[in-house]
Amino acid sequence: MKNVEILTTFRGYPDDTVTSETTYMVGAKVELQDAFADLIIGKGLAKEIAERPARAANVKSEPAP
Repeated sequence: MKNVEILTTFRGYPDDTVTSETTYMVGAKVELQDAFADLIIGKGLAKEIAERPARAANVKSEPAP
């Protein structure tokens, strides 16, 4: 699965069937099967969103008074 951001509004068929027709709206962030994500990224309709690891708390150690 890949997370992508839609760059252009379009209709797509994520599992190659008419019943799976979906309208993807510009700006939407969705998780898609790799093959479909690669296809729409290749056509310039979406861009992959890099998964960000959880940020660690920024804690500073200060000497005890």
